[in-house]
Amino acid sequence: MEAILVLALLALSYQILVRMLTAADKKDNHREKEEVKTPNIHKKTGEEFAGGSGRPEDPYLIASAEQLNRVRFYLDCNFKQIENLNLKNHFRLQEWHPIGDESAEFTGSYDGASHPISGLNLENEKGRYCGLFGYTGKTAVLKNIYLQDGSFYGDLFLGGLVGWNKGRIIRSYAAGRITGFKNIGSLAGSNDGTIEECLGAGRVYGASNCGGLVGWNGGRIRNCHANTSVSGNKALGGLTGCNYGLIEKCFSSGDVYGEKRSGSLVGWNTGSIEKSYARRGAAPIREFERKAGILKTDRLLKQKKTFTSWDFAETWNIKEGKSYPYLGF
Repeated sequence: MEAILVLALLALSYQILVRMLTAADKKDNHREKEEVKTPNIHKKTGEEFAGGSGRPEDPYLIASAEQLNRVRFYLDCNFKQIENLNLKNHFRLQEWHPIGDESAEFTGSYDGASHPISGLNLENEKGRYCGLFGYTGKTAVLKNIYLQDGSFYGDLFLGGLVGWNKGRIIRSYAAGRITGFKNIGSLAGSNDGTIEECLGAGRVYGASNCGGLVGWNGGRIRNCHANTSVSGNKALGGLTGCNYGLIEKCFSSGDVYGEKRSGSLVGWNTGSIEKSYARRGAAPIREFERKAGILKTDRLLKQKKTFTSWDFAETWNIKEGKSYPYLGF
């Protein structure tokens, strides 16, 4: 009797062990399937893009609005635009959803190759991190991107190109209408990275930390120009509303309409401003701007000698006595 009981227990133990091993095997197989589904820059994507593999030396090619919309699924890949894109007449894209956010940053690269993107529209009353891109990480590179006739409406961290930038933005342009509450700029809402040789234009409306190029800056802005009308309450600037970082060899020519801490170049500054200028009369005179020699008359702003050490060979152009300095792209 005892022998039969022992055999029964052994049989039961064996069945339990088999079930455990089978369950573990199924779990491993499921995990392998999930890993296969993970996006890979080496994976062929068929007609998702116009070509390329997503690698730095062979970026995915963007030739349509639908392909631009797919960038959000490959946040660590590299892209190059090869056609002009008009999003205005694309019904499914009339209300744009930004590429990347705080929990899933865009960390790859996007080269607009000087092909315009026009008609980008975003409306989200409570929206944060809004723009063509929502949030870019430290390794992200955005370059040669031209945004035209865009319209953005949200809450915090709004910019035509990117809501919050931690990477690099190079030789890019954004023009449109940006309306929000705080940290609003024509190009970027907030910047913790580097912005070089960029232009902002159009109209910016907000309550505070609003700028003609960048709303709030904690990074570096070099060789940039803003020709933007900025309206709001406090901490407004022709280039940036609030600066804690570095501004170097930049210029603002737009008007600023605000009640408190409004400046022709910068509204509120605790950072560094070097060899940068703004049009006198664009906003009420801020004492730090006056002492730093930032404010210049129209006549002086049309003279090359005003902009000492600026690179007029490759970066900037000016028509002596006739125009303000402008970027050479």
